Amino acid sequence: MFDELVDNNDAGSFDEKNTLFESERGRRSRRHASAASPRFMGMTARQRFILSMMLLLAVCSLGSMCLLITGKIAF
Repeated sequence: MFDELVDNNDAGSFDEKNTLFESERGRRSRRHASAASPRFMGMTARQRFILSMMLLLAVCSLGSMCLLITGKIAF
């Protein structure tokens, strides 16, 4: 098992290993660059705010309807 691992390691040339290392480093730097992006799911701050307000409105209205249906509050 370990003999095959050593043989496979010796089979690759330095250039192949170097390109694999460079591609891994490039992938890692893109990941960090995208993590530093101010966008969440491709939305701007204004779009995220509108979406959160719509979600708040939906939760409040559903909660109010649920309270009215169960008779916990009345007008």
